[in-house]
Amino acid sequence: MEALEISEKYEKLFQLPLAKKVVDGKSEEIPKELAEELFKIDTIIVTGGRNSGKSFVIALAAAYWAREFNYRVLFTRYTMRTSDDTTIPDFMEKVNMLGYGNIFRIRKDRISSKVSRAKIVFKGIKTSAGNQTASLKSLKDFNCFILDEAEEMPNHEDWQKIYLSMRATDVQNLSILSMNPSDKEFWIYKKFFEERGVEEGFNGQVGNVLYIHTTYEDLNEKFVPRNVRVEFERLRVDDPDAYNHIVLGKWDDNTEGAIFKRHEVNWFKMADLNTENVEMKIGFIDVADEGTDSLSMPIGYLVGDIIYIVDWYFATDNTDITIPTSCTFSDYHKLNYLGVETNGVGAVFAKEVLKNIRSNTQMMFINQKSGKHTRIIANAGGVKRKFAFREDVIFGSDYDRALREMFRYNKDKSLNDHDDALDSITGLKLLFEDLTGT
Repeated sequence: MEALEISEKYEKLFQLPLAKKVVDGKSEEIPKELAEELFKIDTIIVTGGRNSGKSFVIALAAAYWAREFNYRVLFTRYTMRTSDDTTIPDFMEKVNMLGYGNIFRIRKDRISSKVSRAKIVFKGIKTSAGNQTASLKSLKDFNCFILDEAEEMPNHEDWQKIYLSMRATDVQNLSILSMNPSDKEFWIYKKFFEERGVEEGFNGQVGNVLYIHTTYEDLNEKFVPRNVRVEFERLRVDDPDAYNHIVLGKWDDNTEGAIFKRHEVNWFKMADLNTENVEMKIGFIDVADEGTDSLSMPIGYLVGDIIYIVDWYFATDNTDITIPTSCTFSDYHKLNYLGVETNGVGAVFAKEVLKNIRSNTQMMFINQKSGKHTRIIANAGGVKRKFAFREDVIFGSDYDRALREMFRYNKDKSLNDHDDALDSITGLKLLFEDLTGT
């Protein structure tokens, strides 16, 4: 078998299974002092930028662990579906690279050993019913939990439920979080970096956690396509922030000069909102028709003195999609009022929505005045006081993307590529004030 080239940063990943054997006095393959340190590890955080080889090496390690050390691996993604038919073939490619192809069998959602209890089972965490851990309640005989694309997992609690289910006694229990870093408000950064005083990009062990951070620069040049390298170099020169975040895998921070900072706004979880006391349901649409602008439709519930943004439709599709979808959002929430900005293509859009929306939702046709940037800045304080935003949305969802755009919006107008999220939130605030006289 041809030797595989792997960054030395992953060395401890392949030494880990030996730790228990050395500690138990059954092997001397690694120094006992190293084994005792490695045996403390039960969590591995693997971060990095694009084309850094994270998924490739983790799959190799899982196949190696299963074949050589009888590991029982639960391989998950938050949004994995049964239709994700490339996952197991991709994994089997790594199995074959290691020369293990004749030792494992494939059955539906699992790869199992023909000669031992070893297995790799592939499951999604979020079910079609929306119960995030329903399909993983009764986990038995697993010692290794791999969460790929961990940036999609919305909270620590859901991950911890599975982490606590790794209860083998014959081999070391491990939980692996692999991800392209999101932002510093994300729970993985908060729990494993901020709370533990660990700097981003750190490689090494702190207590029970092993940190591995890699970039494309850790790979042999032949494994990174030329066009990808060219694009990375362009980003390095033209957009250093994107280069740092996307390519080098740095955690996104609050943008300097941003009008909104995450610690300045109110947050809530949908499960904690008392929907029995909703006094008004209101939405606002900032219209877009294809291009790079997004149609933005935040939906707020008034409870007490606060408008809770419970949902947010945010899309760059054309009006064939956004008109019926906007109507669906409005009907689902049974809005009392829906404002639609009628500037530009908005007038035609509003008329089409009016034709298809529920009759008990009152449409408000709104012609926004010029000076959008000034309007956003002037109303920012009111949004911070009167609005609350969900902290339990899924990474990558419409709501999440809208929030990210909102927190990137800068006081320096020249630095803003998009204003759709904030323009719609400002429009919702002004509409509410017009309706209530507050």
